[in-house]
Amino acid sequence: MNCNVRSGPATVLSSGQATTFGGHGLDVDVQLQDGSWYRVTFSFEDGGPGAEPRVETELEAWGIRLRLHHFADGRGSAQPVLLGDIGDRLYFLHFRVFRFGKTAERTVSWTFYAVEKQDVGWQAVTGTAEEVP
Repeated sequence: MNCNVRSGPATVLSSGQATTFGGHGLDVDVQLQDGSWYRVTFSFEDGGPGAEPRVETELEAWGIRLRLHHFADGRGSAQPVLLGDIGDRLYFLHFRVFRFGKTAERTVSWTFYAVEKQDVGWQAVTGTAEEVP
């Protein structure tokens, strides 16, 4: 059985949930509508008591690496994160991380979306950082 899922102007390309193995990170590959593949790598680092949660991002040729520091139950993206665009489509990721107890394992839930640029009134911003308000 096939299933198509939409939320507002967004089409869900892929969604899922996985638990890390042995405290390792998690790689999630999604095939985009042009046939290319995009990878999101989630890695986790803990800190001492009172450490503030934060995210470091690294763009790679194959996708993006998200280093998640001090993520506890239910932390994730507050809203879908723009990954990029191909042609007339924008691609987004929304994720949530759960950790139960003191284990090194995390369970990650994710959703990848495609949105037609015209459906969200998106326009590219060009120029240097100093020129962009």
